Amino acid sequence: MNKHNNFVTKGWGEHLYYEEKAGSNSGPLGSSYPGNNVIDDKELIHKTVPFACKYELVSELGLSKDTTPEKLGGMFYYMLPWFGKPYVAVENDAT
Repeated sequence: MNKHNNFVTKGWGEHLYYEEKAGSNSGPLGSSYPGNNVIDDKELIHKTVPFACKYELVSELGLSKDTTPEKLGGMFYYMLPWFGKPYVAVENDAT
């Protein structure tokens, strides 16, 4: 089973899609409009949604939100997909 199945089923992950905007200069895309091959400004949308991952230590020790050590900073860390690969920001720095 894909361990990242929730990327799709829960709406987490990375999404790149076309959204036609009202007032578009070029009109809609698709097979009904074969002459249109232009995506206007702000019609190509890239969206990322982070997903929570529980620390292995929290799971192994059976900790809860009340028993997790403060130094750990919480029970979860968050992964953010970027071009198909998961990234983690540490202390608000993803470099």
